[in-house]
Amino acid sequence: EKLSTVQNFSAILLFLQNNYKTATLCNVAEFFKYSEGYLSRLFKRNLDMNFTEVFLFGRETTEDERTKLKELWYGKEKK
Repeated sequence: EKLSTVQNFSAILLFLQNNYKTATLCNVAEFFKYSEGYLSRLFKRNLDMNFTEVFLFGRETTEDERTKLKELWYGKEKK
């Protein structure tokens, strides 16, 4: 069964959260079987940031800031 775009994007964000030290656009796209271009457009459309901006933000933030970002991405009920 194919997941919705929202579910897929949530899975991508979770993947990045768990693999932020080693993730690249190429290996994330490969893991989810997307082209790099399509994955880039998903980020821009859903977060108004490109992959690099999201990725760098995740790497350069404190745990408290990442928690706040997760709340923005997933809603306050998931932490």
